[in-house]
Amino acid sequence: MQVSTDGWHYLVSLTAIGIGAVGVFLSLQGVNATIANGHWYDYGTARDLWIALLLASAGTCGAGLARLIQLIGRKH
Repeated sequence: MQVSTDGWHYLVSLTAIGIGAVGVFLSLQGVNATIANGHWYDYGTARDLWIALLLASAGTCGAGLARLIQLIGRKH
C-alpha cells in the first residue's frame, strides 16, 4: 500500500495528536496517584517526573495539531 506525501503527513500529525492525548491522560492519572494521600510535597521527584511527562505529551499533541492545521490551510 502506498501513501502520498500529504497522506503521510496527515498520518504522522494524527498519530502525534493521539499519542500526545493518551500521554496527557495517563500523566494526569500519574500525578493524581502520586498526590492522592494529600501530602503532595512528600513526592517531589515522582510528581516532577509525571509533570514533565505531562508537558512533553501536551507538546507532542500541540505540535501534531499545529502541523495538521498547517496542512489543512495549505490545501485551501
